[in-house]
Amino acid sequence: DGSADCTDAFLAASADAAESGGAVCIPAGTYRVGGKVKFPGNITLKFGRGAVIETAKGAGLSCEEFVEMVEALYRA
Repeated sequence: DGSADCTDAFLAASADAAESGGAVCIPAGTYRVGGKVKFPGNITLKFGRGAVIETAKGAGLSCEEFVEMVEALYRA
Protein backbone atom coordinates (compact mmCIF):
# COMPACT_ATOMS: atom_id res chain seq x y z
CA ASP A 1 0.00 0.00 0.00
CA GLY A 2 3.05 2.29 -0.14
CA SER A 3 3.18 2.92 3.61
CA ALA A 4 6.37 0.93 4.29
CA ASP A 5 9.77 1.49 2.69
CA CYS A 6 10.44 -1.47 0.37
CA THR A 7 14.05 -0.56 -0.48
CA ASP A 8 15.53 -3.50 1.46
CA ALA A 9 13.09 -5.93 -0.17
CA PHE A 10 14.04 -4.69 -3.64
CA LEU A 11 17.76 -4.97 -2.79
CA ALA A 12 17.31 -8.53 -1.48
CA ALA A 13 15.25 -9.62 -4.48
CA SER A 14 17.80 -8.07 -6.82
CA ALA A 15 20.70 -9.85 -5.10
CA ASP A 16 18.88 -13.20 -5.17
CA ALA A 17 18.03 -12.86 -8.85
CA ALA A 18 21.58 -11.75 -9.72
CA GLU A 19 23.02 -15.02 -8.39
CA SER A 20 21.11 -17.03 -10.95
CA GLY A 21 20.43 -14.46 -13.65
CA GLY A 22 16.75 -14.78 -12.78
CA ALA A 23 13.87 -12.33 -12.53
CA VAL A 24 12.44 -9.91 -10.00
CA CYS A 25 8.65 -10.04 -10.19
CA ILE A 26 6.78 -7.01 -8.86
CA PRO A 27 3.06 -7.71 -8.53
CA ALA A 28 0.30 -5.08 -8.67
CA GLY A 29 0.47 -2.72 -5.74
CA THR A 30 2.20 0.41 -4.52
CA TYR A 31 5.80 0.15 -3.34
CA ARG A 32 7.69 3.00 -1.65
CA VAL A 33 11.43 3.05 -2.30
CA GLY A 34 13.37 5.51 -0.16
CA GLY A 35 16.90 4.55 -1.17
CA LYS A 36 18.93 3.69 -4.23
CA VAL A 37 18.31 0.33 -5.84
CA LYS A 38 20.69 -0.80 -8.58
CA PHE A 39 19.50 -3.74 -10.62
CA PRO A 40 22.27 -5.88 -12.18
CA GLY A 41 22.22 -6.27 -15.94
CA ASN A 42 21.77 -10.04 -15.78
CA ILE A 43 18.26 -9.97 -14.29
CA THR A 44 14.80 -9.41 -15.73
CA LEU A 45 12.30 -7.07 -14.11
CA LYS A 46 8.69 -8.19 -14.45
CA PHE A 47 5.96 -5.74 -13.43
CA GLY A 48 2.37 -6.72 -12.83
CA ARG A 49 -0.33 -4.48 -14.28
CA GLY A 50 -0.98 -1.79 -11.70
CA ALA A 51 2.46 -1.90 -10.06
CA VAL A 52 3.50 1.57 -8.85
CA ILE A 53 6.91 2.56 -7.50
CA GLU A 54 6.85 5.61 -5.21
CA THR A 55 9.99 7.59 -4.49
CA ALA A 56 10.88 8.91 -1.06
CA LYS A 57 9.32 12.23 -2.10
CA GLY A 58 6.01 10.51 -2.85
CA ALA A 59 6.09 10.79 -6.63
CA GLY A 60 4.67 7.58 -8.06
CA LEU A 61 5.90 5.90 -11.23
CA SER A 62 3.77 3.44 -13.10
CA CYS A 63 5.58 0.38 -14.42
CA GLU A 64 5.47 1.91 -17.91
CA GLU A 65 7.06 5.16 -16.68
CA PHE A 66 9.72 3.20 -14.79
CA VAL A 67 10.62 1.19 -17.89
CA GLU A 68 10.86 4.39 -19.95
CA MET A 69 13.16 5.92 -17.33
CA VAL A 70 15.43 2.85 -17.25
CA GLU A 71 15.57 2.66 -21.05
CA ALA A 72 16.55 6.35 -21.17
CA LEU A 73 19.38 5.68 -18.71
CA TYR A 74 20.75 2.86 -20.89
CA ARG A 75 20.62 5.08 -23.97
CA ALA A 76 22.56 7.86 -22.24
